[in-house]
Amino acid sequence: MKNIVAKKQRFFNWKKIIFWIGLGIFYLALAVVFTWPLIKNFNSAIIGQSDFTDGPFFLWNIWWVKKAILSFQNPFFSNFVYYPENVNLTLHTLTYTTALIALPLTLAFSLITTLNIVLFSSIIASALGMTLLVQYLTKNKWAGIISGVVFAFNPYLFSHLEAGHYNLTMLWIFPFLALFFIKTLKESSKVNPIIFSSLLVAQSYLDLQLAVFSIIIVGLIFVFNTIFDYKIILNKHTLIRILLSVSLYILFFAAPYIYLMFGFWGHKELSSTYNNGDLKIIFGANPLNPIFGKLNLDMALNMIGSYRENVISLGRSTMFMAVLALFFSREKIKERIMYFLIAVVGIILAAGPYLQIGGAVFENIRLPFYYLAKLPFFNVGVVPTRFVIIAYFALAILVGFLVSDIYSYLSGKKLKVLAIVAALFLCIPIGLEFYSGTMKIDKLAHSPILDEIASDAGEFTVLPFNASARDGYYQTFFNKKVVSGYLGRRIHDYYLKQYWYKPTIDYIISADEKTLSADDYNLSLAKKSFLEYKVKYVTVDKTVKSPDRISKIKTLMSRLGYKVWREDKLLIVYKLY
Repeated sequence: MKNIVAKKQRFFNWKKIIFWIGLGIFYLALAVVFTWPLIKNFNSAIIGQSDFTDGPFFLWNIWWVKKAILSFQNPFFSNFVYYPENVNLTLHTLTYTTALIALPLTLAFSLITTLNIVLFSSIIASALGMTLLVQYLTKNKWAGIISGVVFAFNPYLFSHLEAGHYNLTMLWIFPFLALFFIKTLKESSKVNPIIFSSLLVAQSYLDLQLAVFSIIIVGLIFVFNTIFDYKIILNKHTLIRILLSVSLYILFFAAPYIYLMFGFWGHKELSSTYNNGDLKIIFGANPLNPIFGKLNLDMALNMIGSYRENVISLGRSTMFMAVLALFFSREKIKERIMYFLIAVVGIILAAGPYLQIGGAVFENIRLPFYYLAKLPFFNVGVVPTRFVIIAYFALAILVGFLVSDIYSYLSGKKLKVLAIVAALFLCIPIGLEFYSGTMKIDKLAHSPILDEIASDAGEFTVLPFNASARDGYYQTFFNKKVVSGYLGRRIHDYYLKQYWYKPTIDYIISADEKTLSADDYNLSLAKKSFLEYKVKYVTVDKTVKSPDRISKIKTLMSRLGYKVWREDKLLIVYKLY
């Protein structure tokens, strides 16, 4: 009987359970503060500047993947946008993994609530994952807590949230991926490479950019471990585990994805990199910080990509602690050097193709990214500043090493409580620097007009005026095929070409006055265009369109003889027949 009780106590370690639940609540509280006032608008809004966000089409992603799977369609192709095309979504930021995770939630919650649950869960999982990774490396859970704060609450995350780049904010896989890769190298278990490859597949289907960053991180970990201990590559069991990981990744992601995107890849549009990472921001104040960031914010706003791509401050307290970790203790010094060098790689890549300091670009000083951007895949216009996540990842681990050193030193002097307090106290300077102020909120109201369109039987399409991501959200309500679309920029540009020079439709899609001609005001030609694409409704989103543009579309429709069918605070809708 005693043995049974002892086994139960080992299985249910209540102290550990309570610790991890408490830690999750701690990270949740930080997430509420850092995303404020999202919690007050949890069921009605997402983070994002209403006229400057891609956020709503990530709601469309969740809706489309659910719709496709439940109707037994391939979710990587859609015939609901850019009618009559069957659109290849492999180069769209589909965030397939996020949509799969969200699918069961959508059975109980709205799309908005679902996305917000996923966001909070991602932040908490990022922090907990980094805690587990650093605990594994240092054998100190308190060190992991500080590392969790560094990684999960970095300024990069919140700048991209405000831009609605939800694909770039789901960082939770990174620490788990690194943890199981390190275990794959160092432990004999066959489970670790399977978990590692599964996580890499999941991240690749979530976002290819994040997958590239992860591959760089694990690649560097492998290279440095091989340099520090060449026996790794001589151990056949280790090589078999790595080969198993690579094979599973190719089988479940690389091969099918290349096949899926093959037809579209030939039509990709090449473009050069469009910004640099300014060293004054990288090593200076967080531009979004309401206390310290004013000067850097002004500079970031004037740079190409604005604040959404240029908020890449590493935090002076974080960098100071990371550097101090190299000198405070000689324990595991090779690992410390490795993560320091990984951070340096992340910083150099984030700096972009040319050296830039305080807004001044030195084009005569080419950095490694200049050459990287010429390679296949990277030559589609990868934004260099996004590579900063590599630096945040490595710095978080180095901070963990330092906290572990301080904890061990104080504990050795029988000051364990003080060691815990000191560890938690270090969250304060990091949090103060990383805090990005009150988040902008994009409230997404529902219009009853959408329900009327949804209830209209028959086969027809809807034509949004100058479609944006919000029109994608509206489609989730009326559930009809759409002429034009609102997906990732490159896929959008490619599929939009079919509509050019179609009388009336070309202007309604582009809102470009240069396209207007006498043909656009010709009713017979307009009807011919509408008939070709089966357009029954033309919708105008009033919330993000300028009064001048709204006035022009009203004038066009009026001269064609179409009257407003329905109008409310959100929409103007024309019914063509």
